[in-house]
Amino acid sequence: VAAQCRTLRFVILISYVSLLEDRGGAMRSVLKLIRSFSRNFVEEKESFMFLFTHTNEIQGIPDSVEGAVVSVRDEIVRIIDGTTDQETLGVLKIIEKSLRKRYPFANVFLPLRTDARKLLEMIHKYLTPVQGSHLANNCGLTQSSRLTLSGELQHLLQLLRF
Repeated sequence: VAAQCRTLRFVILISYVSLLEDRGGAMRSVLKLIRSFSRNFVEEKESFMFLFTHTNEIQGIPDSVEGAVVSVRDEIVRIIDGTTDQETLGVLKIIEKSLRKRYPFANVFLPLRTDARKLLEMIHKYLTPVQGSHLANNCGLTQSSRLTLSGELQHLLQLLRF
């Protein structure tokens, strides 16, 4: 699908639980995968938005978006302190700065409290569309996943022909 698009914008949904699991190890793994979407993440960082979900399901996290943003930022800072991989550290610092300065590249997503229209407007207004086959061809699928997806797609296309 991505190969057929003229441009791409990435909106990454990250469960708050991944910040807590394995002292942030799950979050680091997610960020390593996301880094593979881009040749140079620092240059293309404005094409990515990180939305943290399920904050309202964790006891002790404020029920407001603003309070949840503070809690997410605190966890990101804790993960930064334990991160040695420089590329992952760079992405974490971008997320932390976006949360701290309220840049539109990181936020909390609460379905019942987030205005979906405003979110869509923000995506179109602030996220820079990216062109390039690297992004389209490397959206984090493993070789076996690509083959499975390709086989399923071919099967569905044949069903449509009948």
